[in-house]
Amino acid sequence: MNTAGPLSIILSRVVLAAVLVGAACTPKKASTPASDSRWPACDPSAATQTISFVHINDMHSNYQLDANGVSPYAIARGYYLGVKAQNPYTLFTSAGDEYEKGAVAEQISKGLSTRAILFGMKFDIRTIGNHDFGWSEEEVLADSRDTYSQVLTASIGYTGNDPLGFGAKPYVEEQVGCVKIGFFGLTTNSYNDRDQSQTIDYYPDMPTNLNFIQLAQAQITAHRNDVDVLIGITHEGASADSSTALSTSGIDIILGGHSHTLLTSIDPADNNGTIITQAGSYATDINRLDITYDLKTKKIINPVYTVTQLEPNITNIVPDPATQTLVTETLNQYAPGSQSPIAHVSAAVTDYSTVATIAGTAGMQRFSADAAIVDVTTVWHPLPAGPISPQDCYNSFEVEREPPGTPGFNSFYTVSIDGASLQALATQSRDGWVVVAPPTIDPTKTYLLVGQKRTLLNPSDYLPAGVSIIGTPVEGVEVWDALSSYATSREKACQYVDVDQTIPGCTP
Repeated sequence: MNTAGPLSIILSRVVLAAVLVGAACTPKKASTPASDSRWPACDPSAATQTISFVHINDMHSNYQLDANGVSPYAIARGYYLGVKAQNPYTLFTSAGDEYEKGAVAEQISKGLSTRAILFGMKFDIRTIGNHDFGWSEEEVLADSRDTYSQVLTASIGYTGNDPLGFGAKPYVEEQVGCVKIGFFGLTTNSYNDRDQSQTIDYYPDMPTNLNFIQLAQAQITAHRNDVDVLIGITHEGASADSSTALSTSGIDIILGGHSHTLLTSIDPADNNGTIITQAGSYATDINRLDITYDLKTKKIINPVYTVTQLEPNITNIVPDPATQTLVTETLNQYAPGSQSPIAHVSAAVTDYSTVATIAGTAGMQRFSADAAIVDVTTVWHPLPAGPISPQDCYNSFEVEREPPGTPGFNSFYTVSIDGASLQALATQSRDGWVVVAPPTIDPTKTYLLVGQKRTLLNPSDYLPAGVSIIGTPVEGVEVWDALSSYATSREKACQYVDVDQTIPGCTP
């Protein structure tokens, strides 16, 4: 490892105040560390010091309760507390994407539930991910002002007029016992309404720099000689992490995210001496990296890396009671009943085309539409047999607001369509799509079609040849919302969601 820098016995943390983003960004030097009591003071008699990093990424608001009534977040924090009990020089880190995809509560609260629980996780250092921009610029700013965690990104700046500003910083330092550690953060690009990568700014007054190698090198140049260990907490993906490490010299560790890669081993020799880790996604796994720092030679020796499954193998992990209480109270506040039964499914619907057909029917009911088209590739999970909840409906159609601050790319929109085009849509076979349409279509009439955002906003790319829509599609609701409403109406009629059969023992 290429490590250098003076040792200090002062417990402290440093925040680089300037947030400069651009092709010619020049990081400022860090100021003098302020006192911090999160870790024990330096032992001046020690020859080495072991530091543990408990790392997770891409949790995607997956905090809803499991079959045992326990939140994966309580398990994750419980794991961290167990490691910290073994080694007080332990840091808890996250590589971003805390929002979207996981909980109905986030949808109902418009991100507030996720922020409350995220702040309660008390990460020491975390980076902002692309999905963390999903709700609005205001929510990003609020998320960046975590009162406990140091929030990082060198990729995103802020030129707006919010008096509290953008709390995320490009770089911070932590004095962990005898070892001064520098951290920088990187954030990947946003996505468009087709769920495709794009290189434009997340929001107009949040300028974005996606030159990860240049940004990393700038941090190395500015800070490498001031710290003992230099770490990137990045949301750029495993392959980009490797490219960053191979194209620079001086990064000791990259704690990564974004690509949902579960890295089960480390091999610094493959990455220019840099240790790279990533812990999958959805709080199903967590990793632990233990490094021993030689205080005389100023080098990392004997790194040890382990990956632990959090769900469903939790027999050896004690969930953190405080986090469990926070999650339970937050769910009760913002989404009471989100995991309670609202309807019944006669048999598990494992065929995604059938799930899409049910969703299309739900969309037609929600908007009194005549027909529906649903992209089967937007189905995330099957519908389970037996009682289902709003959360089960959401699990089948998770939300990714793309572009940021807009409805999900798979949300429902409505638009008019002429009968001839609807006939063509209903009769042309296309793999990966389902169309729900009336058995008889009058080519001279105009019909109301419900479809998904990326389909209807980009008809020439997704609809068959000869099919055209009339006017501009109108925003509707997220698919899970329509599906949940449909399921509730089926239950009131004593009908299963998936088949036209009466639920035994049910009274309308």
